[in-house]
Amino acid sequence: SDVTSMLRSSVSIKSRIAIQDKALRKYRGNITMVKDVLRAQITLPDEGSIICALIRLRQIQHSGNSFKIVRIKNLFRTTSLGALVPSDLPTGYRHILVNLRLKSGFITEIQLQLKAVYDLLGSEGYILHRKLTEIDTIYLPEAKESMNKHEHPN
Repeated sequence: SDVTSMLRSSVSIKSRIAIQDKALRKYRGNITMVKDVLRAQITLPDEGSIICALIRLRQIQHSGNSFKIVRIKNLFRTTSLGALVPSDLPTGYRHILVNLRLKSGFITEIQLQLKAVYDLLGSEGYILHRKLTEIDTIYLPEAKESMNKHEHPN
């Protein structure tokens, strides 16, 4: 099948409330630290296509001066034995984030995702991940305390 027919892409601008929320949650309220205000999402058919996309971004970067790649965050990392490194995200959600500095100095983000993950979770996959993370954050400490009260010595 034609690879381009398997691609999905979208571009969005984070809402003011979402920017403030993320700044409070991750950066002590400093909204200038939020790097995904302008975000593109590209869904690719397989890992090889993700590598090709990264190579192409680098080629475009070197052919002109419209942007510079300033960070690549790889959440598909593997060990030297090929096993996936446990995800930095509690739900196991995985993608590659590429931050670009535009000529204006503005930093944007491109999310490279696998089609299989997108097909499973849809466009709201990261929101689902965030909601599950919030549940873990809110309820786990209470559950742990409750479990500790009811433990029996062996």
